[in-house]
Amino acid sequence: MLFGILCWSGCRPSVELSEQAVSLPLLKRDPAENGQDADCWPGWRGRNGSGIAPAGSPATQFSAGEGFRWKVEVPGQGNSSPVVWGNLVLLTSALDHTDPPTLAILAFDRSDGTELWRAEAGRATGRTHKKNGYASATVATDGRRIYAFFGGTGLFCYDFSGKQLWQAELGDLDHQWGSAASPVLYDNLVIQLCDAQHVSYIAAFDKLSGQPVWRTERSSYGCWSTPVLVEAKAGDSLRTELVVNGAASSEKDGRVIIAYNPNDGRELWRVRGTTNLVTPTPVTSGNLVYCTSGRNGPTFAIRPGGTGDVTDTHVVWKQRRGGPYIPSAVAYRNRLYLVNDTGVLACYNAGDGTRIWRERLRGNFSSSLVAADGRIYAIGERGAVYVFAAADEFKLLAKNDLDEPCLATPAIADGDLFSRTERHLYCIPGNKPEDSRTTSDNAVSQPAPEEPPRKASSEPSGVTVAVPAASKDTWPLFRGDPQATGVARSVLPEKLELLWTFSTDDAGFESTAAIAEGTVFAGSTDGNLYTLDLTDGSKKWAFSTELGFVASPAVRNGLVYIGDSDGRFHCVDGNTGQSKWHFDAEAEINSGANFHQDNVLFGSQDGMLYCLAAEDGKVVWKYESEDQIRCFPTISGGHTFVAGCDGRLHVIDLIEGKQVAAVDLEGPTGSTPAVLGSVAYVGTEGNAFFAVDWQAAKMLWTYENPKRGFPFRSSAAVTPDVVVVGSRDKLVHAIDPKDGRSQWTFTTRGRVDGSPVIVGRRVFVGSADGRLYALDLRTGRKIWQFEAGGAILASPAVAAGRLVIGTDDGNLYCFGEQ
Repeated sequence: MLFGILCWSGCRPSVELSEQAVSLPLLKRDPAENGQDADCWPGWRGRNGSGIAPAGSPATQFSAGEGFRWKVEVPGQGNSSPVVWGNLVLLTSALDHTDPPTLAILAFDRSDGTELWRAEAGRATGRTHKKNGYASATVATDGRRIYAFFGGTGLFCYDFSGKQLWQAELGDLDHQWGSAASPVLYDNLVIQLCDAQHVSYIAAFDKLSGQPVWRTERSSYGCWSTPVLVEAKAGDSLRTELVVNGAASSEKDGRVIIAYNPNDGRELWRVRGTTNLVTPTPVTSGNLVYCTSGRNGPTFAIRPGGTGDVTDTHVVWKQRRGGPYIPSAVAYRNRLYLVNDTGVLACYNAGDGTRIWRERLRGNFSSSLVAADGRIYAIGERGAVYVFAAADEFKLLAKNDLDEPCLATPAIADGDLFSRTERHLYCIPGNKPEDSRTTSDNAVSQPAPEEPPRKASSEPSGVTVAVPAASKDTWPLFRGDPQATGVARSVLPEKLELLWTFSTDDAGFESTAAIAEGTVFAGSTDGNLYTLDLTDGSKKWAFSTELGFVASPAVRNGLVYIGDSDGRFHCVDGNTGQSKWHFDAEAEINSGANFHQDNVLFGSQDGMLYCLAAEDGKVVWKYESEDQIRCFPTISGGHTFVAGCDGRLHVIDLIEGKQVAAVDLEGPTGSTPAVLGSVAYVGTEGNAFFAVDWQAAKMLWTYENPKRGFPFRSSAAVTPDVVVVGSRDKLVHAIDPKDGRSQWTFTTRGRVDGSPVIVGRRVFVGSADGRLYALDLRTGRKIWQFEAGGAILASPAVAAGRLVIGTDDGNLYCFGEQ
C-alpha cells in the first residue's frame, strides 16, 4: 500500500493514508437512518452492531429521578445490553441466589417494565473478570426466536414465551476474563465467536434445530468482539463477509482482523496490526469497515472484498494511536466517533482518518456509543450520560446522571432510550419516528408542504396522540396499525391449533375482525356486529343494523367505530353494545376506520373521505374524490392516504383535509395503500402493483404478473425487506421493496382477495379456495394450512398469541395453542 503523509514535523505521522483515502462531507442524515424497523433493536448495538437508530428522536434531558417512563430493578448481575422486539425488552442476568450463579434471560413488558418471564439456562462455568461477568453477551432475535450465549454453559434458543427450544454445547471456553461476544444471525444460521484461553473457534448453528453447520478453528487466545456482516464487492460480484475484529496471539503477525464466509466459515481475508487483546465491535459505513483496538491502539479503515493478506492493499487509512480498549465506535453521517476508556472523545473524517476534534469527558467509559437524530450518546461508568451533537465541532447538548454504575450499552427503539445500570433498567421516552420532521438529503426535489397553524388546544406539531396500533395484545384496526403495514406484534406458536369456532346461520364474515381488551369484534353481513370472548368465543353482545357490515371495525378507548352497508357510520360502547352516536353518509361504507388525534376517518362509496370528531361524530372536514373510496385511510407523517375508484392515490393533509398530492395509478382500486416511510405500496384493478414515492409524487416501480394479468384487490403486508400481496391470479406474491422484482410466488386454488399478515418469519393469508395458509416469509414454502370451507375474503387479525379469521359462509375461527 502506498501511504502518503498527512502531516510531518520530524515525528512519525499519526495517520497513514493510501491513495484510496478521500475526505467525506458531513451528511445531514445517515444511510442507516432509513426508518426501517425503527420500533425494534434486535441485538447487540441494534442492526448489525451499528449503534445507529433507524429513526426516532431520544430525549436529551433525564435523570435517575425524572424523565423516564418507567424504571425497574433488575435481578442478578449483568452487563448485557437491552434488546427490544414487539412488547418485550430482553436482558441476560447472572442470578446470584446460587453459587455459581444461575444464568437467565429476563423479559420485561415494554409498556410498563413489568417482568413477564425469566428463562434459566443453567449454572455459570469457568472464570470471569469483575467488569465482564457471566452475563455480558447480548441476546439476538429474529422476531421468532431468542438466542443467548453464556460462554461455556452453551448457546441457547428460546421462543417468545421463554420456552427453551434447543441448547448447543460449546465445550470448554474458560478464560481468565470470561466471554463476551454476542450471537450474530445470518440467513438460517446463528453464528457464535468462541475464543478461549486454550482452544478458540467460530461456529455456525442451524437456527431451528441448533445443529452445528460449520466450525472454523482460530489461532487466538482471546477476543471479546462481536462479529459484523458486511456486503462487499469481490471482483464483479457481491458477497457477504463476516468480520471479526482481532485475534490474540503471542506472535505480532498473528494479531489480525479476519473476514470469514458466513455460509461455510472459510477465511476470506485478513489484516495485520491490531493490539493483542480486542473488545470493540467493528462498524461499517459506505464501503468501509472500521476496526479499533487496544489501550490507545490503532484504528483501521478497511475496504472489504479482498483475498488473503490484504494489509498492504485494502487498508484505506490507519490511525496509529487513540483506539479504545472496551467501547465500540459509531460510524455516523460520514464521521467516526470514538471514546476511549479514560473519556477521551474524538471525531474523525470517515473517508481519510483526519481528526476533526478531540475533547475529554469526565470519568471512565466501558459502554459503547450510540447515535440517533443527529446526536451521540456516551455513558460513563458512574452513570453520567453525555449527549453531544454529531457535528464538525464539539457541542455538548446535555449531561444527565443515572446515579449508579453503568457498563452496558443502551438501546433505542421508536425514539425510546433503554438503559441498563448496575441495578436498574430505564425506559426514557422520546419522539417516535413518525413524529420526526427531519427529511433525507434526497427529498429536496419535492419539499413537503407547510402545515397550517394549529389551534392552541391542539397537540404540539408533529406529535400524534391516542392512535391505536397493533401491540402484542391488540389488533385495533383493519391492518393492525395506522400505516396499514399488516405486520403483527404478537407471536404465534409454531403449531397452530383450532381453539374455537363461532357461526352465524345465514350470512358471512367478509371483513377483518378487531381485537382489544381480550375481545373480538367482528362485523357480519347478517346485520350484526358481534363481540366475542377471545378465550373461548362466547358471545358478549351484538349490535344490529338492517343491511350488515362489510367494513372492518376499529377500536379505541373502549369504543367501537364501524360503517354499515346502508351508509351509516356507528360509534358503539365496546362494553355494552349501546350506540353512542351515528353519522349518515350518502352511500355504502366499505372502508374501515382510522384515527388521528381526536378524530376518526373513513371513506364511502359516495366518493367522500370523512373526518369526524370521535367523541360526537361532528364533521371536522370532508375530502371529495371523483369516485368511490372503498379502502382504509392509511395515516403516516401528518397525512392520510386513500386509493380510489378514480384511479388515483390521494395524499391529504390531516389538519384541514386538503390534497397535498395525487398520483395516477392507471386504474381504479379498492386496495388499501401500505405506507413505509416515503413509499406507498398499492395494487389496482388494472393488473398492476405499484411502489409510489408520495413525497416526490412519482412511481418507483411497477410489478405485474407477465403470464396472468389479474387485479390486485388484496392489500399488501410490508417490511423493509419484502412486500407480500395477493392477487386474483391465484397467487401470493413476494416482491423486493427496493426494485419491484419477484422474490417468490405461492399458488393457491382460488383468488386471493384477502390481505396477508406477516407474523415473525411467517405469512398468513386466506384465499377463495377456503384455505388459510402459513408460508415461510423468506422462501414462500407452505408450512401449514387449514381447510376452512367457505371463501376467505378477510385478513387475519393477530393478537395475544391468537389468530382470528372469518369466512363468507358464516364461520369465525380462532387459532392458537391449547
